[in-house]
Amino acid sequence: MDFRTQALFGSETLDGPPIVFGHVVREVAEGFAGPGKALVLGAAALQNLMRRRGLSHRELRHTGLVVNLSDAAVQDADARGSSSDVHGASPSAAWRARTASLAQRLADMAEMPIPGQLQAVRHAGNAGMSLAVADAMTMIRDGRAERCLVGGVDSRVEPGFLKAAARLRLLRTNENPVGLVPGEGAAFFLIEPIDSRRAPTAPTGAPLAFIESAVSAGDPVGLLSEATPNGDALARAVLGSLSPRHVVERPMSAWLIGDLNGTERRAMEWGGALMRVREKIDIGGLSCWFPATSFGDTGAASAAMALCMAARAFERGYAPARRCVIWMSSEGGAKGAVVLHGGSG
Repeated sequence: MDFRTQALFGSETLDGPPIVFGHVVREVAEGFAGPGKALVLGAAALQNLMRRRGLSHRELRHTGLVVNLSDAAVQDADARGSSSDVHGASPSAAWRARTASLAQRLADMAEMPIPGQLQAVRHAGNAGMSLAVADAMTMIRDGRAERCLVGGVDSRVEPGFLKAAARLRLLRTNENPVGLVPGEGAAFFLIEPIDSRRAPTAPTGAPLAFIESAVSAGDPVGLLSEATPNGDALARAVLGSLSPRHVVERPMSAWLIGDLNGTERRAMEWGGALMRVREKIDIGGLSCWFPATSFGDTGAASAAMALCMAARAFERGYAPARRCVIWMSSEGGAKGAVVLHGGSG
């Protein structure tokens, strides 16, 4: 979809106003906005997962639900730079208040009797998925849940995000080639302990993938400040997700799914992180996938989509390696990495 815009996105020329290209989910959430759109997108993804891996009502009553949503860091940065009233609630605070009960509403809409005490909502943007996976693993490890549904939902084609991103010159247009292409989406997956009697399985009967680690780190500067990103926090997340045996592999056997979206500062951050990772680990010429190339920047849904892409690659036999390192970076400063291992071995 292309959005023909006014001067907000650049100067009009003889060819007309500048164009912003975006990726939207057709025939699912059209006509919805804000929390309503997040609810419809999330419910559709959850229902799709349940068609593949059905859970009985008894199982659902012992199942957790962790949902990751946008941190609204872009809208906050835009609000701080505007001349409007700064004494009211920040965009992120308003968003958290409006979506605090989204997990319960998702469970209700999908007709899933998941107990309220086993529900959690994260507002941590792209990198929040590493926190959500860790939350789910803790819930299972502590015995509070037998399994956990984890996912991310976001829409970056909403007017609030588009206007803020445009004023911060983050959008890719015919005048700004080093920007992001906005997208939207939702993805969910099921985490169960390895010894579960009924683990999620591929047609061969083997689990789709094993989660080896989920690590988070924080950068107090973030991607929206004037300071040059150095990639240190992202490198710490990636290195922290890898076990000592990966360090001695020459080269490491894995492939990467990354969070590049076309913006210059995110590319600079990954360049700095890659340099730091190479100092510790021989990663050779690893294959790298960047989902934003196909789906646009899906924000808080991007890492969940990446995990599902990796699981499908393992299942269908086209994974470049038996291990996948998924790295993620939020504009607000959160960084994360999750390592998956193919379920066949």
